[in-house]
Amino acid sequence: MGATLLASKEGLDKIDHLRRLKGWNKSASAWYGDASTTKATLNRFLAGEPVAQDAFKAICQTVGLEDWESIALPPDTKNESG
Repeated sequence: MGATLLASKEGLDKIDHLRRLKGWNKSASAWYGDASTTKATLNRFLAGEPVAQDAFKAICQTVGLEDWESIALPPDTKNESG
């Protein structure tokens, strides 16, 4: 398996804000379709679980976050949810 990344809690909040600005729900087919990924991968991303680096990048860029590195954590990092 290739490199995986997960989003920080703050990053997921930023992604959620950008998603709402587009008027998309969390499982909008336009989001995962434009990102050329699957609904399951998008759901893992939004749950703060590791996803393939290319999918991570595409999910961020599709919703409007070009600086995807700013929210990425290494896969062995604990993502504190609260």
